[in-house]
Amino acid sequence: MKFYITILISILISNHTFSQEESYTPKGVNKLILKTGLSEKENIDLISAALKNNDILIEKFDTQTLQIQTSQRNAKQKNIRYMTYVIFFNVFQDKIFVSCKYSTNTNTSIAMYNTPISVTSVDRGSDLITVRKKRSYKNSIFNEMKSVCLDIVDESKLDYNFINQSDYLKFIKKKFN
Repeated sequence: MKFYITILISILISNHTFSQEESYTPKGVNKLILKTGLSEKENIDLISAALKNNDILIEKFDTQTLQIQTSQRNAKQKNIRYMTYVIFFNVFQDKIFVSCKYSTNTNTSIAMYNTPISVTSVDRGSDLITVRKKRSYKNSIFNEMKSVCLDIVDESKLDYNFINQSDYLKFIKKKFN
């Protein structure tokens, strides 16, 4: 009996550890860098295909700077569906730089003197930077953006752009330990 309990506990611990690794989001990341090794035109085709596969519409495409902006999209996670985000793809030679802006769009209805008034607050958007908390809405939106990027390249061709060096050093230490 002890043998079976030990095996069950080992399986649960290994699954828990694996799931933590799978969803790990490094702190202080503001961009993803995709190293495709392809031409700019091929990169644009890859982005278009990935967006189409994920049912994401292109809102703007600047042919001069080779920047693609997606339309606003609601977050998929149930408790943050009121959050919207926009993904930006900047193509430069054989690399794609991917960033994101998120915003909170809230509607509030109040009654004043028996007259209903609807107030809509629209946020212009904030740059997405990942944080330490695993269940942060920022990390959830970042992971949605990352899943689109993983339709373009595999994990080995994906790099993180950290906003400061100390976060980068912590990431490297955790990655190689």
